[in-house]
Amino acid sequence: MLVSKALWFGFTTLCYVLLIAVQLRYPGLFSDKQGPAWFRSFNWVYALIFSGFGIVLQGAITRLFNTLSANLWRPLMLCVGAALALLNAVMLMWWVGLPMNVELWLSAVLGLALVTVLARVLPAALLLRWYGLQP
Repeated sequence: MLVSKALWFGFTTLCYVLLIAVQLRYPGLFSDKQGPAWFRSFNWVYALIFSGFGIVLQGAITRLFNTLSANLWRPLMLCVGAALALLNAVMLMWWVGLPMNVELWLSAVLGLALVTVLARVLPAALLLRWYGLQP
């Protein structure tokens, strides 16, 4: 079980660092003035990216805090994910000089909230596999 916890935590950290690295390499990618034409002002792309991150984060949280229940895993994932999204926005503001974009942060929180809703409607067998509770 310790190996599974370490793998999920490491993969979650890698996904977050990769997200920051892409944004530092291509500053303003999700702003409405820069980036490819189909990316401009589409906050849904940012929401989808954080949905993918939320799936990995949910798996890591369920394995790290396996003594808690699913009723606490989902809000914990949403709070930790929202804090990481805010940290991402602040780091972009400091390092790249982009203004603080609250819309992107809210898009990230919306993407994370989609994962919590998804966790409520998935079949139990798939959910147990995702949470690492299947023997």
